[in-house]
Amino acid sequence: MSGNLSGIEMRAALDTLHAIGKGCADGSDFARRGVHCLPRLISSELTTLSVCDLDSGHRSVVCDQPGAISRRELEVFDCHFFDHPLVREHGRNPAAVTRRIQDLLPDSAFQRTSLYNDYYRAIRIDHVMAVPIHVDRHVLVSFVVNRSKRGFSDRDRERVEVIRPHLGHLYRLSARNRAALPELRHRSPGASVKYSIGLAPAKPTRTSPRSWPSVRVRCKNTCSESTKSWV
Repeated sequence: MSGNLSGIEMRAALDTLHAIGKGCADGSDFARRGVHCLPRLISSELTTLSVCDLDSGHRSVVCDQPGAISRRELEVFDCHFFDHPLVREHGRNPAAVTRRIQDLLPDSAFQRTSLYNDYYRAIRIDHVMAVPIHVDRHVLVSFVVNRSKRGFSDRDRERVEVIRPHLGHLYRLSARNRAALPELRHRSPGASVKYSIGLAPAKPTRTSPRSWPSVRVRCKNTCSESTKSWV
């Protein structure tokens, strides 16, 4: 893929990677530098580091615009967690690569979904591209760039994909400082195991890769009760 990029584009990608990695002492630095530096490479109206707990269906985010996503909107996203095309594409997928929602679902179909109308319309976002940097059986970590109106081009995807594996290496190196990272809680029958973002629990569950639970979610004052499914 990188063979399609010009020398100038490759230099811009490497400069972005260097800017993110420079001085990253821990996971907090990595997240903060990532969401502020990636838009230099790919213009984005809202950039996040998204951490998805694939067992509980909960997402945590670090955003380049504090307050841009309210608590209510975070709860609405979680209502549609297992419906999200990018979560389904990338979650528990060791071969995950950069994808746009439009790669998986036509824009017209996406804009008819409850996910779009309940969540993305509220934050004024029409186009989403996710860059998965860490995937295991329990956690999906991605940088996500968002735009209204103008979609992401193939060139946009190629420019960020060329540094995606290296962003993953930087993330895992920064994640070694466990004290600096927030924690998710993994729950399995008869056990409760804490683990730092991006680091697998000591005793993995038997959940098979790429398997998704049938989920019934009630989100009072946000979404109506519904059984989630997506094809």
